[in-house]
Formats: sequence, structure tokens, C-alpha cells
Amino acid sequence: MGDLLNETFVIYGKNVWVVMGIAALVQAPVAVVALLLGRGSVDPTAAFFVEFILQCFTGFYVYGALAFAAGQQYVTGEMGIGMSYSRVWWRIVSLSALSLIVLAAFTLGALLFFLVVPVVLSLVFMVYWSVSVPAMVVQRMSAMDALRTSFRLVKGSWWRVFGISLVVGLVTVGLMIVAALPFLAGNALAGLAGLETLGDQMLRLGGIAGGVVAAPVPAIAGTLLYYDLRVRREGFDLSSLSSDMGFSPAEDRMEGVSIHSKGIGRS
Repeated sequence: MGDLLNETFVIYGKNVWVVMGIAALVQAPVAVVALLLGRGSVDPTAAFFVEFILQCFTGFYVYGALAFAAGQQYVTGEMGIGMSYSRVWWRIVSLSALSLIVLAAFTLGALLFFLVVPVVLSLVFMVYWSVSVPAMVVQRMSAMDALRTSFRLVKGSWWRVFGISLVVGLVTVGLMIVAALPFLAGNALAGLAGLETLGDQMLRLGGIAGGVVAAPVPAIAGTLLYYDLRVRREGFDLSSLSSDMGFSPAEDRMEGVSIHSKGIGRS
């Protein structure tokens, strides 16, 4: 877990503007749409659900773009926003289908929260499907193939993957709070001054900032976890990654990072 988190922030730090640009490119328009819905005549409950669904879909698109960008960093030493979203656009139908399946499973668990079995099953499958996005983007799979691949990779490592995902989730929430703190302070000051509209805008901006800053962390960490699981089960290496992503093996360049039989680390 320590190596995975360390490598996540190494990749993030080396490409901070690119990874935040990947997140902002999709999340900013969604935030604008949500703002317009909030100001319009749309029922607040309906506006909330529309925003929630949009965020679910765009979250998968951002994850997919960052999964490709992380692989590009490994095999070429650089990232590209345009190339990452070109891969997402190429898999847009499959990513959308995957989003629908996962959203349906999550919604079922949420609606039946008072029943133990559906909630537990929803959690179990969320973990089993946790590396389906990088599997789809890297290996160019359909939605169902990506889900089956993720299930196969996680099988036998469920508790380990759950523990890593939980820690990464907590780190992500903490980073979101830190990124949003200036805007939360602005909201408090606006409230004291009686400027409610400005306070609402500060909260909205805080949400955008938190999302843009924090979204790359679970996406990069999830992609590294996917690599790690493939290493342990398939003898995955850089040549395999290059081939899967459509890069020439001659372009492989790790710059101190190694994918070996024990997972991912820095040499």
C-alpha cells in the first residue's frame, strides 16, 4: 500500500497540471450545467439527480482518461490530455455502458439500504469491479469483458483491494477538504456579511476545486492497483503494457519506476 500511494503521488507531482487539466476538462462544464440548473426553474430534487447522474458518467470518463495517461507516463515518459481523451472517446460507448451497470448496482444498494444483503452484495461487487475502467481503457475491452477481467483479477485479493481502496478513498476525501478550505472560508465570511449568493458560489467553486485536485488520486491509484494485480497473476510487464496501449516497445522508458514480480515500486 505504501509503495502504491507513493507512486501515485510521484506520478501526480510530475504531471500535476496535466492530471488536473484532465479532470477539469470534463468536470468544469458539468459544474456550469449544475449551476444553470440551480438558477433555473428546474425542481431542486430533479436538478440534484441530473447533476448526480452527470457526475457519475463524467467521473468514469475522467478515470478512463487518467488511466490511459498513467500508462502513457510509464511507456513514453510523458502525458497528453488530447491523447488521453482520444482513447476515452474511442471507448465512449463501452465506458457509458460500464457507468450504467455500476450506477445501477450502487443505486440498488442505496435504495435497499435497510436490507443487509443487497448492501453487502453492492459493496462486494463494487470492489470486484474496482479495476474495470483501467482494464477497459488499457486492454481495449467491452464493458462486460472489463467487468469479467476486473472480477478475475480481484478474486482472491478482495480484502487487500478493499483495504487499499478504503485508504485511497480517505486520502481523496482529505485532499478534497484541503483544496476546498479557502472557498469554505469565503463562504463563512460571505455568510457573516449577509451575502448568501456569494456564499453559494463559493461553495460551488470549492466543490469544483476539490474535485479537480482530488479526482486524479483514486484514478491513478486504481490504475496502479490494476497493474499490480496483473503482475501477480499474469507476469505483466512494460512490454505487455506497451502492446496493450498500442505503443512501440522501443518507446518504453521507466525513469526509475519498475514493474516486477512483487508489484510496483521505484528502483
